[in-house]
Amino acid sequence: MYTVCLIWANSEYYNIPSRIIVVLQEICNLFIELTRNFLSPEEVLKGLQGEIEEVLGGIKLGISVIEKLYKTYDVCCTDMMPKFFKGTLGTGK
Repeated sequence: MYTVCLIWANSEYYNIPSRIIVVLQEICNLFIELTRNFLSPEEVLKGLQGEIEEVLGGIKLGISVIEKLYKTYDVCCTDMMPKFFKGTLGTGK
């Protein structure tokens, strides 16, 4: 998230919200894809065959990773943004 803020604050192309939103969407899509691969339907259905603890651990891990991404984004928006933009808050240069 720190890198995304640096790009938004310093790039001539990505310094407007509509363009940086695309970058954030791609990052979120990457996390969704990685989570889907980690928790494939076949893997989750193993829980129905008696391996519930292993599957439940994977689901909890997936949830914790997504929660950490959200918390990092929140901290970035509330604490780091003013440091990067110093009054302009990403409205362009």
